[in-house]
Amino acid sequence: MKKNSGFTLVELLVVIAIIGMLVGLLLPAVQQARAAARAMQCKNNLKQVSIAMLNHETNQRSLPAGVGVYIDSTAPDDWVRRTWFWNTLPYVEQGALYAQIQAHYYADQRTGAYDYTNLPGKEVIVPSFICPDEIVRSKTSNGSGSNNQQGFHGNYMGNGGNRYFNEGGPEQSAKLNGVFPAVKGITLSSIRDGLSNTLFFSEILLVEDGTVGSGKEDVRGRYYNGRHAGVHFSTLYQPNTRQPDRHNYCVSTETSPGTSTGTNVVVSARSFHTGGVHASSCDSSVKFVANGVDLEVWHAVGSRNGSETEGGLE
Repeated sequence: MKKNSGFTLVELLVVIAIIGMLVGLLLPAVQQARAAARAMQCKNNLKQVSIAMLNHETNQRSLPAGVGVYIDSTAPDDWVRRTWFWNTLPYVEQGALYAQIQAHYYADQRTGAYDYTNLPGKEVIVPSFICPDEIVRSKTSNGSGSNNQQGFHGNYMGNGGNRYFNEGGPEQSAKLNGVFPAVKGITLSSIRDGLSNTLFFSEILLVEDGTVGSGKEDVRGRYYNGRHAGVHFSTLYQPNTRQPDRHNYCVSTETSPGTSTGTNVVVSARSFHTGGVHASSCDSSVKFVANGVDLEVWHAVGSRNGSETEGGLE
């Protein structure tokens, strides 16, 4: 009688076990490859944002103010919370959005009716400003309907310096020692520590929040209606520090701790990348900065004119 040439149950179980082992070995490699691809995309995003800002400086002979443009120079308290983000739009293929915002801004400026709650286009998501590892990927409205004060939030923030942003009072925001002080922009020639030795942009993490007046509002990463550090990061603390961010509206989470306060405002660089964050220098080069970077070096690259001798990041 002819024998059955099929697999026995034991042989089948052995084959399944071997396949399971191979899949188990392959899965981490696939995850690592995906993480590497996301990190590469994040670096490319930061590169494009940096180049956009350099193009703006070439055309306008100055970098934009970090936040705050006075409506009327005779009434300095009457200002719009315009941020550096607006100025990058024409250089990241968002010229139509920029034109729409500008038209509204200047029309309402003439009548004194400017209001960031009705700014057109503010909820348009610009993908190049979102890190691929970010969990909160489409933060715009905070559910307040016609009173929505939020608009598009992103991960990439401008260098505000190496200390608190309003230490001693709000007017200190105009005296930041980074690249994007409030009220008035600077020129590249004023970055006396050298473009390669001074940070341009880095990343933060976004936090979901509640409606206006809920007490659960978070404005970190808010590109419209910016307040002090809303579009800045500081090198006061190392990347991904456990020191909480301090901001007027700040919801604390495990990955992005924070304290709601208007004094000593500061936001640190944070990301979901393993071990650190990406940061660009003012020459548009992008580096990965480890969480344990020497704090003296991190302070040095945060200032534009501190005459530090530590040099740039390796």
